[in-house]
Amino acid sequence: MPDKEYRHELAVVGKIKIRFENIKYRLVKYILITLFWACCNMVFATVYTYSPAQLSAIKTQLNGNLNAGDTVYLDDGVYTDFQASFRGNGTETSPLTLKAKNQGKAILTGKLNLKISGNYLIVDGLVFKDGEAASGDIVEFRTNSTTFANNCRMTNCVMDNCNTADEKYYTSANYSERWVMIYGKNNRIDHCYFANKLAGGVLMMVSLGNINCLENNHIIEYNFFGYRQVFTPGNNAETIRIGDSNTSQLSSQTVIRNNVFYTCDGEPEIVSIKSCDNLIFQNVFYESAGAVVCRHGHRNTVEKMFLSVIIKLIAEALELLTKDSKRETISYRKLLEQAAVPPCA
Repeated sequence: MPDKEYRHELAVVGKIKIRFENIKYRLVKYILITLFWACCNMVFATVYTYSPAQLSAIKTQLNGNLNAGDTVYLDDGVYTDFQASFRGNGTETSPLTLKAKNQGKAILTGKLNLKISGNYLIVDGLVFKDGEAASGDIVEFRTNSTTFANNCRMTNCVMDNCNTADEKYYTSANYSERWVMIYGKNNRIDHCYFANKLAGGVLMMVSLGNINCLENNHIIEYNFFGYRQVFTPGNNAETIRIGDSNTSQLSSQTVIRNNVFYTCDGEPEIVSIKSCDNLIFQNVFYESAGAVVCRHGHRNTVEKMFLSVIIKLIAEALELLTKDSKRETISYRKLLEQAAVPPCA
């Protein structure tokens, strides 16, 4: 009898072992299959480094010949007549990147134009200096009239003294040399330095001329805008403009926050709002003869600004010509008056 029970127990244990081995086999098989598919879908990023002597190769590489996660480094030096289309599709975690190998040491000059389109592209650390627009605009978040940039970023860049030599851009308001044109959706301009724009034309503009550019959620933040002298013709010298008169009743939903505007004297409209549903807050306007002007559009919010205009005080620093717009916590400081509370308070 004991032997029979013992044999039964052995049989039970054997069945348990077999079942355990089957479970282990299936588990290992599942893990191996999962790893196989993970490897198949893995992004293998490539890093490319180019010198100023390789402009042609740079243009070819940037023009749709990158995979998600790839980075193109520009080595130290001066890149004359840099004109390229940076297009392709990265992902949120594996963007395509065009970057200075050493921040601030890749200098782009001469006739300049950089077009950006696709998804999740980053331009990082480039210096545009002492050049001019090759064809109207220097940086465009599009490669043609219907192909735009989405979820893209321009960061840690410098644009300094990029002005055409054509005299008519200084004597007439009818000619525009624009530095940054933003199209598409969900793009960001941050931690950049923009200075010494002299020629006519808005420095930075959000365009709403295509349905794919509406309700765009662009963010312009943590930038320095400065040293724009008075534009003699008197108009067409804004630092930032959102929309235009033709699209003023459309929703942009652009955010302009935490920027510094220093001696931006081009015209009274430093930031010109010509669209709807925008948020402008916590910006500093220091020694600048102008401020935010809501020219057209509705439901725009302007709040928590610090305006120090010193001697350059204009009669009306904020003009509200539209309905449903709000003016909150606007601070003015005149000569010899007590300083206003800064926007971080």
